[in-house]
Amino acid sequence: YSLQMPHVFAIRELNDLAKAMNYLAQELQVQIFKLTYQAFHDPLTSLPNRPLFEDRLQHALVRAKRSQDAIAVLFLDLDNFKLINDSFGHKAGDQLLIAVGKRLEACLRNDDTLARLGGDEFVVVLPELGKDRDAAVVARKILELLAEPFPVESHELRVTPSIGIAVA
Repeated sequence: YSLQMPHVFAIRELNDLAKAMNYLAQELQVQIFKLTYQAFHDPLTSLPNRPLFEDRLQHALVRAKRSQDAIAVLFLDLDNFKLINDSFGHKAGDQLLIAVGKRLEACLRNDDTLARLGGDEFVVVLPELGKDRDAAVVARKILELLAEPFPVESHELRVTPSIGIAVA
């Protein structure tokens, strides 16, 4: 019996070591996922950021060239956003940006990409357009959605976006 004891302890130690290594490997995977997410998403709105937008745009352009479909990019800038930050504070401005992002997401298709480039600038990639003018239809829909007031803190804020459209 005494000859087997060191062997039993060694097996237990190896099992404990294997469990610890599995735990650390899982934690490392979680941290890698978090860091990857943070590298490609805007910290305020959780929307894709510029690097992820550029990647998705490149993929959409390749698919469009292959399929001969139209693709559009909409660039949105909120008019006089600085006035909101100056008048109501940056916290209210941040809440407004988050709300704008959610409204924009709600009016887009699953294959579309909405990204926040920074500040009050958003960009949308519309792949696989049936017709060039479909981009204008989406832009009008965005204008209508953003025309509704945004409840922020104890205020109802209104924003007007400027939208530029490029079609390829």
